[in-house]
Amino acid sequence: MAGEDSAADMMQLQRELQNLWYKKDILKLRGVCREAFEKMSKPRTVVLSLLEKNPDWRRGKTSCLANHLTYELSKWLQCHADSLQPETLNTNLQRRVLRIIVDVVGPGLDHLVDLYCLKMLDKAELLTVVKGLVTTGRPKEAANLALKLELQPYLDFKEICQPLLLQDKLNIVELYVGSQEDMQKCLVQLLDSWCAPDFDHVVLFRQYQGLPQLKKEHLQPHKLSKTLSRLLKTYGISADFCPNLKKQRGLAAIKYLLFKKYREVCTCI
Repeated sequence: MAGEDSAADMMQLQRELQNLWYKKDILKLRGVCREAFEKMSKPRTVVLSLLEKNPDWRRGKTSCLANHLTYELSKWLQCHADSLQPETLNTNLQRRVLRIIVDVVGPGLDHLVDLYCLKMLDKAELLTVVKGLVTTGRPKEAANLALKLELQPYLDFKEICQPLLLQDKLNIVELYVGSQEDMQKCLVQLLDSWCAPDFDHVVLFRQYQGLPQLKKEHLQPHKLSKTLSRLLKTYGISADFCPNLKKQRGLAAIKYLLFKKYREVCTCI
């Protein structure tokens, strides 16, 4: 593929990679990738074309052909950074990446963002993609992409994180929040609002009735209290920041004292 990255060469490479992937011959697959990159004039463009033509390469599992391909390209470019002619990354190429990136999971997402310098695109354009994922019921993908593109300050916290919490994906929310104090407070405030005595969980779940894997049991008071207590300790936030949790703890303490007194009376009788 020296000089020109022809369609025939790309098709041959596609078949070879597919065959090696089915055989799980990862060692040889890596070698084929490196040899192919050496011959390409525009390796990023060719790899993107391969991913566009083969959607099954990039879907489903963390271990997929797309992840291996982007990883090998990233590693190869790093090793040849001093000797390569720079490949032009225009906005049209980057927009093509945005159209497929929502299907990529795991480390492949990181490699695509870095390989194609997606953070340089207009923020409004990137935010549209993330919000589109939320609208179509893919909050996990939205959070992962927003995290990688560092878009959290420009997004509505509740819009991204509330559906994830209802799916019991607190681990993703904690990654999304990271060390940003304002979002840490948003998280504990949201969970505390769910501890309010008059909070209607039915109304909340009705908003997300089309969303899969909703876990209603995780909104039980004792589970929310346990989660909130851990987060307050982790983030170094005072319990005064969560008035509903304080009330819940106070009621629990009163109930315990009444129960203890009742047992003492019964024992005396």
